[in-house]
Amino acid sequence: MDDTCVLCTRCFQATDHTGHDTSFSVNSGTGGCCDCGDPEAWKIPLRCRHHSSFEELEEVGLDPIISSAGAPFVPGYKNNSECPVSVRRSIELTIAIVLEFILETFATSPINLTQHFDEMTIIEDATNASMALGDHEQQTKFAVVLWNDEVHSFQDVIDQCTEALQCSQMEAKKIAETVDASGRDVLRV
Repeated sequence: MDDTCVLCTRCFQATDHTGHDTSFSVNSGTGGCCDCGDPEAWKIPLRCRHHSSFEELEEVGLDPIISSAGAPFVPGYKNNSECPVSVRRSIELTIAIVLEFILETFATSPINLTQHFDEMTIIEDATNASMALGDHEQQTKFAVVLWNDEVHSFQDVIDQCTEALQCSQMEAKKIAETVDASGRDVLRV
């Protein structure tokens, strides 16, 4: 057994630790991974109810946390080659929407942040981005979105919003709080 072996919370709660010597720590989120599926990491098999096959769990009388009907492509589970069409379509649609959002964000993000953008430049950039994405309709409505860039301070955002939007310090502070909490805020439409 390796002294550096760890389990994530999900796998720890899905295994039986009767008679085990355990300790807990909170990781800051960098490095390491769950050793649930590593047979060399443990003296005896853990039989995680998330990751073990039905046969392994049946040997010791444990029920899996997921069932064969809802576990496509998991070794040891029945029906592992079929995924319901409705689930597959939902996943495909979600991926398409996310990819479209990412592409549109990249296509419309300014490269040179020091460049001055007038109204015509913005309209031309939006038209080019729409054409690149296959949308040939003329855009008539635009939104100014402020993204959290993890670079500017809270006060920087307040100062810039106060100057650019001609708003009060209190209004700018609300914008900064929204950007900090949500990652973005729509400033103007």
